[in-house]
Amino acid sequence: MLLFEGWSQEKRIIKSDTIRIVQLHNNEHADAVIQIILEIEGERDKTEQRFLEIQKEGMSIEKVILPIPDEEVKNFEIENIVEINNGFIVEYSWGGGHFFYGGRLSIKFIRERYCVKSAMLWEEEITESGLKKNRTKKKFIRFRPTVLLKDFDFLFFLATS
Repeated sequence: MLLFEGWSQEKRIIKSDTIRIVQLHNNEHADAVIQIILEIEGERDKTEQRFLEIQKEGMSIEKVILPIPDEEVKNFEIENIVEINNGFIVEYSWGGGHFFYGGRLSIKFIRERYCVKSAMLWEEEITESGLKKNRTKKKFIRFRPTVLLKDFDFLFFLATS
């Protein structure tokens, strides 16, 4: 158990678990590892927080907070992480009922930093019988200038897209 003491209260991480690991192999980021990490804090009011973290040689080099499923974003989930030339793509989904949403973030290694370069968002409508009615491309976003991964606010992005 890790213990962090603040001015007014203690923050206890009572559980830390790696949900998914992806090994990178391309170019400058060879041997980096992408992890989806779940940390549970507190003792009485257990709070879950998830992170997408990139580690190299056992050291964290980038970390971004992911939305909390069902508290901040309904059914939010990282579906897949796929390595591409000089970076990776993070595929995610959220929603419920008759409407589900998905997206892809393209993250590139640019000038020694991981940067969010673009995003694609779509929605799926599910009919009463449970069949997918349609899948429409909702939006393609190119970040100009790119956003450093460590500065990317996933929750704000989903709320404003």
